[in-house]
This record gives sequence, C-alpha cells and structure tokens, in this order.
Amino acid sequence: MRIFSLIFITITLFISCTSPKTETQPQEAGSQQEPVSLNTRLKGAWQSLEDSMYHIHFEGEYYFSGYGEELDPASLFAIVDSCDASATQGEYLQVKLEDGTPMCYSISKLTETELELIYLSRGNTLRFVRR
Repeated sequence: MRIFSLIFITITLFISCTSPKTETQPQEAGSQQEPVSLNTRLKGAWQSLEDSMYHIHFEGEYYFSGYGEELDPASLFAIVDSCDASATQGEYLQVKLEDGTPMCYSISKLTETELELIYLSRGNTLRFVRR
C-alpha cells in the first residue's frame, strides 16, 4: 500500500509541475501592431523647407547634416526623455557633435513625410520633408 501511495504522490507532483500547453491564436488582419520606434521613423534623408540646400540624414545611430553636396562628419544621436534637468519630459533628439558637445532638439512633429524640430538653445523651428 505504501508503494502505491508513493507512486500516486510522484505522479501527482510530476503532473502538477509540468506547464500546460497553450495554443497561440493567429493574429487577425488589422489588429494593432507594435509601435514603430522613433529611430526607425526618423531613418532616411530629410530636406529643409526653409533652405532646399540643407539636409539631414539618420542612419542607424548616426546623424549627418549637409549643405548641397557637402556632408558634415557623422555624429551620434539618441532619442531621450529630456535634455537637461530643467527641461520638461517629452521626446527629444540629442545629437553629440564630433567634439562631444550635445545639441538638443524637441521633436514637435514627425509623420511619414514631415519632421519638425525645435532647437532648444535658440528656440528656432526647423522644418523638413522626407527626400
């Protein structure tokens, strides 16, 4: 009788410790997908609306700016919640220049075709369209 009790307890423990198999439901067409990151949405070339010769590019973690055919050295960029302790929380573009100097822009508009940045040091708005 004792052996049957031990077998019963062993089987019960084994069954209770195994996780039940769950079936995954196929995702329905038109259901919500993961939001696309700002880095992905920024990727590519943008042309200034104020000066058609000025353009910026985002590729991977690099930011490039240029005028006409000239292209400045690559800078690292990051999307941050704030640029300094006094800034309000939001979506900011922080570009680190070659010498390490950070430049900070508030992202005021970003669509498939339009980008609007506010350069926080001066307060001026830079408007771009996708190239």
